[in-house]
Amino acid sequence: MFLLNSPHTALKSLILHFVMRGFYISLLILLPRLVQGQLSITGARIERAFAALRGDGSVITWGDASTGGNSSSVSSSLVNVQSIYSTANAFAALTGNGSVVTWGDAFSGGDSSSVSSSLVNVQSIYSTYFAFAALRGDGSVVTWGDASRGGNSSSVSSSLVNVQSISSTYFAFAALTGNGSVVTWGDAYFGGNSSSVSSSLVNVQSIYSTYFAFAALRGNGSVVTWGYASYGGDSSSVSSSLVNVQSIYSSFYAFAALTGNGSVVTWGIAFYGGNSSSVSSSLVNVQSIYSTATAFAALTGNGSVVTWGGASTGGNSSSVSSSLVNVQSIYSTANAFAALTGNGSVVTWGYAFSGGNSSSVSSSLVNVQSIYSTANAFAALTGNGSVVTWGGASSGGNSSSVSSSLVNVQSISSTANAFAALRVDGSVVTWGDAFSGGNSSSVSSSLVNVQRIFGHKSVPSTSSPSQVRQERS
Repeated sequence: MFLLNSPHTALKSLILHFVMRGFYISLLILLPRLVQGQLSITGARIERAFAALRGDGSVITWGDASTGGNSSSVSSSLVNVQSIYSTANAFAALTGNGSVVTWGDAFSGGDSSSVSSSLVNVQSIYSTYFAFAALRGDGSVVTWGDASRGGNSSSVSSSLVNVQSISSTYFAFAALTGNGSVVTWGDAYFGGNSSSVSSSLVNVQSIYSTYFAFAALRGNGSVVTWGYASYGGDSSSVSSSLVNVQSIYSSFYAFAALTGNGSVVTWGIAFYGGNSSSVSSSLVNVQSIYSTATAFAALTGNGSVVTWGGASTGGNSSSVSSSLVNVQSIYSTANAFAALTGNGSVVTWGYAFSGGNSSSVSSSLVNVQSIYSTANAFAALTGNGSVVTWGGASSGGNSSSVSSSLVNVQSISSTANAFAALRVDGSVVTWGDAFSGGNSSSVSSSLVNVQRIFGHKSVPSTSSPSQVRQERS
């Protein structure tokens, strides 16, 4: 459904999918996460494959072969790997000598042969849904994958100097340079063309994104936006309020800016979190903000929670408001929230199929330490190392088939519809959709001496706190 030529047609398809099905297959996004440690596992959060990095620098993969679950074609090159990144359907491994090895769907960045000679001294890698961008040690950038969705930066290559970091929407990149200017490329409708605001993109400190638009936070606390206007690219209606902004959060279609006095300013699609006027009087002393695909949840200094946006997808927490006290952190699937309280209990709301109803496991949700998620299911890790799951069974919400093995678990990773639990003894337990990585039996004998597991989203790549808030690694 995403392989459409017209930006307008692609946009309509995305919206129709949400309206008809009630949820996307993925949450937020993606932020390619750096994979470090002696042996780590990276989950292509939007698609269906895992990649395990072993202590000897080799890589083990499983899940959907076409999206990176089979790396046999490049296995001889996967040596001394330091970190792993992904688009929706491909992986890119960064080796110790600064070279890059790719596999998975060629269209999505799995084939980097056209730029292989330039992939030297690479420091980090970023991604849109279908393209990669590698940042080299000299501050230059190398791109590959779908040309129209960020894989071709030739039009701005002369400007890509002294780049410090790169952010992304669904189909576009934005590079932040050392002098505080911004360089963009990719699909114009998704923020790949910032010419209309280029004169304002000065002294930029950080860049955030929805799936369709960018928001740049400047050193003076003001905000500059561009991309698809309705989905956060136009903040003119609230520009006078965007002062002393400290950080910016996002849902799929809206932004929420947290100011220095603890108030919140929102814009984008009103129904999906872009209008918080109904709860504005309660948005005081806000400490952090979380989101599902179409709703926000603000955690205040006194441990209470304020929600807005799509009511059925987490924007209405009235049914559990009396229980939302002493909340320490909030987690989310595509359409539901889970709040972890100070006593280790969990409060959930939103779409039941996506984890918004945990009543069937409420008696087991005690002494919870952290919560992880797929697109439509949650997995809670308790203090004794056991795991409690709920939500869509096909997305990992039912772990009964492996419950006897879910002991002494220390962390959990996920793809769109599967979980992978790392145990204290270094072994790995998987469940959920087999095609999405929920069945690791084909590589189980190789999954030994695992040190760490990382789950990450493919897109967008952003420094937004809303993208990195959840403990999934």
